Amino acid sequence: ADGDSFDDALSDYGTRTWWFRENQGGPATPWAYLSPVDFVTGVEEANQSVPLEFKIIGNYPNPFNPSTKIRYSLPSSGDITINIYNILGQRVFSKNLLNLSKGYHDFEFNANTFASGVYFYQIIYRNGITGQITNSNTGKMLLLK
Repeated sequence: ADGDSFDDALSDYGTRTWWFRENQGGPATPWAYLSPVDFVTGVEEANQSVPLEFKIIGNYPNPFNPSTKIRYSLPSSGDITINIYNILGQRVFSKNLLNLSKGYHDFEFNANTFASGVYFYQIIYRNGITGQITNSNTGKMLLLK
């Protein structure tokens, strides 16, 4: 900390605050985004946001033809498996991506050979540090040809 203090940091800075830290022997200034009850919800450094949790963010465009990008966040490096299911719950596509870095990622899904309809996607994440496996929520996408 640089010695500044505020009675109410949210009133003085809105929804973010700052502090200095060392970065490879020199200073770096990250911004921390706070929820209204003072929990850190994200950190931004050098115009890049560092996610604090694994989650799927969504796909765009949606509806799509023939491809869409599925966006997700990883709080640390690891491996993921992306599964796509049809409306009957049958897995119609699966892709393993290994050794991904922490941060935000996009996966482009090309549905050239698929019929029009509703599809669901889920991402399975294996944390590269702890080995813990986490399933994402399910996303819904619409292919219109």
